[in-house]
Amino acid sequence: MIRVEKVHKVYKHRKTPVTGLNDVNFTIPKGQFVAVVGPSGSGKTTLLVTIGAMLRPTSGTVHINDRAIYSLPIAEMAELRRKHIGFLFQTFNLIPYLTAQQNVMAPLMLARHPAEKQRARAVELLSRVGLGDRLDHKPNELSVGQQQRVALARMMANDPDLILADEPTGNLDPQTAEEALAFLGSLCKDEGKTIVMVTHSMEAAKKAGRILRCTNGVITEA
Repeated sequence: MIRVEKVHKVYKHRKTPVTGLNDVNFTIPKGQFVAVVGPSGSGKTTLLVTIGAMLRPTSGTVHINDRAIYSLPIAEMAELRRKHIGFLFQTFNLIPYLTAQQNVMAPLMLARHPAEKQRARAVELLSRVGLGDRLDHKPNELSVGQQQRVALARMMANDPDLILADEPTGNLDPQTAEEALAFLGSLCKDEGKTIVMVTHSMEAAKKAGRILRCTNGVITEA
């Protein structure tokens, strides 16, 4: 599913080169739940967005389903993200002036699905995460845990093969964090989704089937 080969990422900070990723090599087969652990600034999020076709590496290649994603034309790369990758962020990134239903419909609208299909899919997913009675609530009318569940539903809107989660439990209380991790685990186990989760929490990482450690841009098996 994912193959990362000799990936380097170098930033410039005040004209000084900073290495974000350093000769990263690994493979993640389809249907595996992988946690990437490491301290802040170690390169975890850089790795995640590089896998997600959002940040071009300085050198090296990233393959998803045997396609070298950074060799694709921009339009095809955008289509890959839209159709095959679901993103889940620590800050949820919900659109504040849209309802829960409209937030979940947003990826479907971008994918140009018919309006009726958008509405039905959003209702289906929000009901699945226990928010069938909160369709018309905006983010500021929902608890933090409910906002996370809207984000989970939106992540699944286009039924992605690959899910990339950046500190998905970072803003949650222990019970809600456990529920979010259980949901991700069920997507992997029951639906065969491939999941890469960045976290600083070893407790969260233990919910995955495999752990990678990121240290100063270097990835090793934990």
